[in-house]
Amino acid sequence: MNLSQRLLKRHKRQVLRGKARGKVSAPDLRTPEQIKAARLESRPEASAAALRAPR
Repeated sequence: MNLSQRLLKRHKRQVLRGKARGKVSAPDLRTPEQIKAARLESRPEASAAALRAPR
């Protein structure tokens, strides 16, 4: 077995292990409006320093 065959087999093993280990996250099923609303809800409240006019 020459070097390129060894590398090919090694690559195949690594790809198979990666696929077995990899976990695909679930898709976000919310509508764009729901996503925008959630972003607005998660934003921090405006602090007093941010409300003051810059000098």
